[in-house]
Amino acid sequence: MMVVSDTQYVSFDSQALTVESVQLMPAGSAMAATLNAGVIPEPMNPLSFAMKYPNPQTGDVLAV
Repeated sequence: MMVVSDTQYVSFDSQALTVESVQLMPAGSAMAATLNAGVIPEPMNPLSFAMKYPNPQTGDVLAV
């Protein structure tokens, strides 16, 4: 992954999702869960997030 510039937040499409928390997971967590029958390592820490720009047709923006 190449970082082009620093940013204050990252935005995701959240159509049809209910987001209760956002957590930073350890590197390799997705692969570990795949290899270990869905056992996910403990999260490193919770992150701040907000649902922005509500739009019933395209979904809200999840800003982390």
